[in-house]
Amino acid sequence: MISNTIKKATAPLHAQLEQAMFSAAIMNGSFSLSDYNTVLRVNYFVHHLIEPVIFSALKEKTGKKIDLHQREKLPALKEDMHSSHINLSEDAHISVHGSAFTNESEALGALYVLEGATLGGQVIIRQLKKNPLFALLPLAYYNVYAEQTGTLWKQFLEVLNQCEDDTSTLLGAQKVYELYLKATQEIKKV
Repeated sequence: MISNTIKKATAPLHAQLEQAMFSAAIMNGSFSLSDYNTVLRVNYFVHHLIEPVIFSALKEKTGKKIDLHQREKLPALKEDMHSSHINLSEDAHISVHGSAFTNESEALGALYVLEGATLGGQVIIRQLKKNPLFALLPLAYYNVYAEQTGTLWKQFLEVLNQCEDDTSTLLGAQKVYELYLKATQEIKKV
C-alpha cells in the first residue's frame, strides 16, 4: 500500500519536521506561547501556499470520495491566529514558494502529509490541554475534525491506497515535507 511506502520513505523528513516544530517541547510540557505562535505561522504559511493548489489538482470524483470540502484547514488556522493576535500577512515577505503538483497522484501524496498532521493533531491537543497556557485558546487547527478525525483519515487512506503511481504520490509527500522544513527555518529566523 502506498500509504505504508510514503510513511517509510519519508520517515527521516517526518522526524526532522517533528523536531523543527517543537514536538519534544509539546510532549514534555515546555511548549511556550511563542513556540505555539511559530507553529501556527508555519502551518498557516504552508497551507496558504499549497492547500488551494492541492485541492485544484484533485479530480472532482476524488474530491467527492474524500469529502474534500471538509478538509480545508485555513479557516481553523485563521481562527487560531486571530485568537493569538498574529497578523495573517506577517510572513508574506518570506521567499519560500509552494510546489506545483503535476498530477492527481502527486496531489494526493501532498494531502497525505496535511491529513497526517491532522491525525497527529489529536495527540498534540491532548498535550496542550494539560498546559494552562493554552486553556483559553481555541486550538481549532489541532481539533479541526474533532471526533471525525479517525473516520476521515481512513476514508482518505482508502482513496490514497488506490493510486497506481507510487512515484508521483511519494514525490508529492516529499515536496510538502520539504516545504514545511524550509518554511519553518525561515519563520524561525524572523
